[in-house]
Amino acid sequence: MSVTVPGAFRVLLDHLSAHDRASALRDIASGLMDAGDYAAAENLAGILQSYPDPDATELLQRFLLDSIALGHAKAAALVCRNSPSILDVLMQRASTSLDAATASLRRADDSFITDECLDPEYTESSSDEFSGIVQVNLGFLLHVFQLSSDKRPLGIDQNIARSIMPYLLVKEESSFSIARQAIFALMGAIQRRAVIVEDIATGPSFRQEIWSSCIGSIFELTDENPHYSTALQMWLRWLNLPLDPDLCYKTFNNDGYWQILLYGLFAEHDFESIKACLHITRMSLAIAVEQDIEVQCSHVKLVGTKAAKCRSNVIK
Repeated sequence: MSVTVPGAFRVLLDHLSAHDRASALRDIASGLMDAGDYAAAENLAGILQSYPDPDATELLQRFLLDSIALGHAKAAALVCRNSPSILDVLMQRASTSLDAATASLRRADDSFITDECLDPEYTESSSDEFSGIVQVNLGFLLHVFQLSSDKRPLGIDQNIARSIMPYLLVKEESSFSIARQAIFALMGAIQRRAVIVEDIATGPSFRQEIWSSCIGSIFELTDENPHYSTALQMWLRWLNLPLDPDLCYKTFNNDGYWQILLYGLFAEHDFESIKACLHITRMSLAIAVEQDIEVQCSHVKLVGTKAAKCRSNVIK
């Protein structure tokens, strides 16, 4: 049975007893996998918002989880747009799966980039056992962020965003590539106010973690590491996020922040990397001036704050 006319079907449900209504919804949900009918699944997700049924919801969730595992992440994400509660469950499960895979890969001790991977004899390693799990779950989160809209902003737990971060330092190229796409999609969604990351009360904010766990961690390696250009791209996107003055003050008054940029500008890098470092420098200084942040560190001294500009105008 396929829900092709949601409005008419709702009228029919209104005329059924509670028992018959639940039975009809469960029949639809149980037949989704055999039919592979994502249009019906999307309609059912919306209908279950008005006619809740735990059993039908569980069947629908199982169908979507199986779909994600089979590589139909975008279709599953589209269905979830009609059910915030199901979306939350699936995102939490994706995050849990990623965390479990991260723990297992860390025990392998050779799945993430370290200085040793820059050795001339380095060869990429991967774990087929976890690669598929990682990619399908990152793919689901990627599509959720891409499909998010500022008309209905999506609130997500910081732990969900955090579960993506380790894969920005993974050696296996396909997992790294989709992690990069996912974090870029998340940062873009935050910028357009389609996603709101709910920070954990005790601990660093998501924006702080983006800097320390992603950008900063990559730059702790040499600029010859394979993810150097990605770190620069993330840095630019990070500066486009809404950043509170306190975080900007701490970051811009860190010697390491400007040291990385100066090294990127004057060392022997490719033109695109130099251009990115120059753009980051200009954006950082502009933000400092805009937010009236005085920068006093070894490499940069910026006293041209709004207050200083006002005094200058008075003198003129």
